[in-house]
Amino acid sequence: MSYLKRIVALSMVVALSVFAMACGEDDSPASEETTFSLDSEVEEVEEECRGPNPAGCTQTGCEDGEVCEVDPDSCEPSACSCDDGSWVCTDDCAGGGQCVDEEQSCEGPNPAGCTQTGCEDGEKCLVDEDTCAPSTCSCTDDGNWLCTDDCGGGGQCVSEEEYEEAG
Repeated sequence: MSYLKRIVALSMVVALSVFAMACGEDDSPASEETTFSLDSEVEEVEEECRGPNPAGCTQTGCEDGEVCEVDPDSCEPSACSCDDGSWVCTDDCAGGGQCVDEEQSCEGPNPAGCTQTGCEDGEKCLVDEDTCAPSTCSCTDDGNWLCTDDCGGGGQCVSEEEYEEAG
């Protein structure tokens, strides 16, 4: 509940109590026998953001049977959250992506590795610093991987235990 809504609700309770005391009524709504909840008196309305999360499936994930494909030429934030009806996002270009059916995707795993695709809960992305892998790849309409020409990606998902051992 917003601060202003709580103040208004509290002011109404105080006004009712003062009025009841001034009139000498013992069975007022604010008497000892009655409990009062500010949360039940004023309903908070959360504004939802319009449209899909701008961070795309790199943050939101995909349904079973789908994979997240990122366009290496686009610049989308890696994380966004909805705040009072507006998207608030990180100022980077490490996100985006659209969910597509696995059957329509390229052969084999994404060459950018888990630095782009992420890992399941309980796993971490272990990157071999001696291996050059692109930071971002996307699957073209003809089923080929299109990747950035850099060495900022790679990695494979391992258990947290294996990750700590390699650390």
